[in-house]
Order: sequence, then structure tokens, then C-alpha cells
Amino acid sequence: MLTGFGKEGLDPRLTWDHEPPRWDVESDGDVLACDVMGGTNYWQRTRHGRRDDNGHFLALSITNDFEMTVTVSAMPNTQYDQAGLMIRDSADCWIKTSAEYEEPGWSRLGAVVTNHGWSDWSTQNVGDGERRLRIRRIGGDVIVDAATGTDPWSQLRVAHLVYAADSVRAGVYACAPRGSGFPVRFRSFALDTVT
Repeated sequence: MLTGFGKEGLDPRLTWDHEPPRWDVESDGDVLACDVMGGTNYWQRTRHGRRDDNGHFLALSITNDFEMTVTVSAMPNTQYDQAGLMIRDSADCWIKTSAEYEEPGWSRLGAVVTNHGWSDWSTQNVGDGERRLRIRRIGGDVIVDAATGTDPWSQLRVAHLVYAADSVRAGVYACAPRGSGFPVRFRSFALDTVT
């Protein structure tokens, strides 16, 4: 259905929510490079009571079940800098997956699931570096996987989203909740419908 970000400019099916200050499609459409703006995040209520809904999100609308993959290479520098994949129904219903930076040498690989306006976060400690991410949507259920290099996929999470509608937006996202921002490169993005 969609491979890459667009060979002659951005694919018209992809649109930004909260466009970053600078972005560019490179390498014949295979790479999206962007500068993530500070003070951006996706999080709802849990633990700190915060309601943040202003991260950078490049996505398309889709109704069918699908599989979405991307390789993420970031240069984070402040706690919680993050970039990965997201499925979004509304501010109160979404899932994102990424490695969120903690300090030099390690991050927290995980998924945030938000239903009815409340977020949760499941994590595991990982080293810094490039990471492949995958989200599969099957009805209301979502399966999140990750891998490093050519390693096989490892399941991170199986969750259920309480959608308001069948159509969701799916794509790449990035946030810098605490710092001034950081550069990120998304490569080999693909979204295919499944039966």
C-alpha cells in the first residue's frame, strides 16, 4: 500500500499533525529526516496528570487491518526523547512504540497504550542505537514488535484499543518532552494491508 515517504516530495496520502520545524524526504523517498522540536509529547493523565498531545506525527488514514514497519535512527540528548510508530484514533485513543532515551548508553524500549484518555507505559531497558519497529493492527487488537539490525522480531506488547471509528491514522512520530529537541531519521517505512 505504501513503501517509503514519496519519491518526488512527500506522498500526498501522508499529512502532518504538528509539523516539525525542519524535515526532508531523502534517498529516493526511503528516508525522512527531521528536527524534533522541544516541548513536544504524547501522554494522557497517568502518574503526573499531564495531558500532552502535540508531538510530530506524519500519517495516513486507513480502515483495514495492516502491518507497519520502520527503522529509526535518532541522536537523542535529553530524557524521554523518542521517535517511532503510532496508531491514532483521537487524543484519547492511541498507541505508540519507540525507544525513549534515558541517559548515554541506554534507553527504554516500549509501548504506550492510551484508552479513554489514560496512558500506560510498558518498558524494557535497551542500549542506544538504530532500531526496527513494527505494529500490526488486527481489528481492535494491536501487536507491537521490535528488532535490532537483522535480528528476528521480538514481541513487546499485545493491546486492545477502544476505537471511536474503524478508520485510524497510522505513521511515524517523534517527541522531545523535556529538552530542546534532537535530529531523527526514519528509514524503510512500509504500511501494507493484511487479511
